[in-house]
Amino acid sequence: MMDEFERKSLYNCRHEFYDNVDGDKFVQKLHNHGVLSESQRQKIYRCKSNREKMANVLQTVSFGNQDCYQNIVSIMKEEYPMIANKMELELLKERISNSRDVNESLIEIINEQLLPIVYGKGKSNEEDFSSKRPHSSVSRLSELIRQLQLRCLRILNVKPSEARNTALPVLINRKIKEQQEVVRQLKEEINEIKSPKKKNQSLHEELDEINLAEKIYQLRKELQDQHERVRLLQLSVHSKESTVLDLKTENAIIQNEIQELRKQRPLGKLQVNLLFDD
Repeated sequence: MMDEFERKSLYNCRHEFYDNVDGDKFVQKLHNHGVLSESQRQKIYRCKSNREKMANVLQTVSFGNQDCYQNIVSIMKEEYPMIANKMELELLKERISNSRDVNESLIEIINEQLLPIVYGKGKSNEEDFSSKRPHSSVSRLSELIRQLQLRCLRILNVKPSEARNTALPVLINRKIKEQQEVVRQLKEEINEIKSPKKKNQSLHEELDEINLAEKIYQLRKELQDQHERVRLLQLSVHSKESTVLDLKTENAIIQNEIQELRKQRPLGKLQVNLLFDD
């Protein structure tokens, strides 16, 4: 089907068709080239004025197939080259105008919708594409969409390789379910902590821990006292051993002296007897 730009270019050239083209000849050529069917040709022939015929032709061919416009241009070049050139020029102007409109729309979308989503609202984030080529806005749009995707994946803690071929809403729903499960588990833990049974159990456990700590402290103290008593006993034993050693030494000296005295006693008796003999 003829596209919108081709239909607009035909409409822009309508006065040239009305004023300069022979309706009957043109209709016949269109029929010969397969642009118009026999029934369409007969219907147009029944129109009275040339202007009416040409208006009917333009309306009919505007719903033709995708090759219809180029066929009309080729036919017009044979007898009406100036009109054919204008048709091509108008078609080019329509497409350029549309490209400009699309580019302006893309710039508006980028500055007013996409940039605030990616970077936040602020004029400092707006970009000027006036000095850039039309396709630059398309490239920037693609870049911003990619940045937005990467930011979303980073927030969701999902690697790009894991998100391949998966829609962003699906990933968000998956993350929501994971967080809901975490919240559910936390609520269960809170309820268990708040329950009297759990509270009493925790209190008993805490008391048991306190009693155990007290017992450990007492045992450590008793052990330290025993160590101290052992140390004192060891000192006493050492002192007594030293005393015994001294006594043994003294005893040995006394024994030696006794032995010496025993050796000296017979000689004493002899000396006494000698004294009495004189």
